[in-house]
Amino acid sequence: MKQISLIVLLSTSFLYGGFFDSVKEYLPKEETTKSTTTNASNSTTSNLLNSITGATDLSTKQATGTVGTLMQYAKSNMTNSEYSTVTKDVPVLNTFGNSGTSSMLTSLTNSAMSSEMVTSTLKTMGVDPAIVQTIIPIIVNYAKQYGSDESSSILSKSFSGLLN
Repeated sequence: MKQISLIVLLSTSFLYGGFFDSVKEYLPKEETTKSTTTNASNSTTSNLLNSITGATDLSTKQATGTVGTLMQYAKSNMTNSEYSTVTKDVPVLNTFGNSGTSSMLTSLTNSAMSSEMVTSTLKTMGVDPAIVQTIIPIIVNYAKQYGSDESSSILSKSFSGLLN
């Protein structure tokens, strides 16, 4: 019992005696890096949403839900390798594919999604399904600008069932 008390006493004195102060100086740097990464991701997300809301009359919430719906559709029309390529090149698109969609879409993540499901989901959000003709080229161009020609090509192919 005396040994345990001694260990607790020594541990406490190290903690309050400044022993870990040198470790603390490294924490803000890590938090800053994490914050910078988050801010960069938020910035690229904002760039895409601003492009969409600027070209349409959608609110940011509707634009987010629409991109999420379209990314779920695209994901269901890609191989795992293709989806991995796209999300590696343009990681922000993965955040749309995993959020901002209805619970119905979330449950369908691993199954094929039809154009009728996209239409139904968009109508539920108060979005005219015809707007995909405007939004898909924005997403594809965004992937080309922030990712690669390969990602852009994969997305174009995966959206082909929605374009007239």
